Amino acid sequence: MFFFLAYVVIGAYRNSVSPAVIMRAAGAALAFAGLYQFSPLKRSCLRHCQNPLDFLAHHWRDGRLGAFRMGVDHGIYCFGCCSGLMVILFVMGVMHLGWMAGIGAIILLEKLMPSRKWFPATVGLVFATIGILVIIFPNLLSAFSSYVSG
Repeated sequence: MFFFLAYVVIGAYRNSVSPAVIMRAAGAALAFAGLYQFSPLKRSCLRHCQNPLDFLAHHWRDGRLGAFRMGVDHGIYCFGCCSGLMVILFVMGVMHLGWMAGIGAIILLEKLMPSRKWFPATVGLVFATIGILVIIFPNLLSAFSSYVSG
């Protein structure tokens, strides 16, 4: 819902702001999302998402309400784990199949490689670097995205 509202707001102001400003803001979002990959919050959420059976063992609640609460809790951890990557997906092209597949693969690899702590850091470094380059050279974003100035 948040990303849809952001899309609507950006669409409403897109024609009144220069494309370079929009691309620099997208670069800042990419850099922020890349740096989020290094945060303790990301690591904590990823740890809970990588091992759902361990989550169940430590957060078990009986009954339907308990099952609902476990689902909500686990969903919050998964949102915290993937929110930086969702920002990248949003910036790099809403409904762009290539980026959907790529970010989906990164999310899958992060969850399947619990002993590979270098993977989220590498992803973060790549996207933070791209974000900083886009802030400096805003037209670079069009090489990575389906963005068309309008």
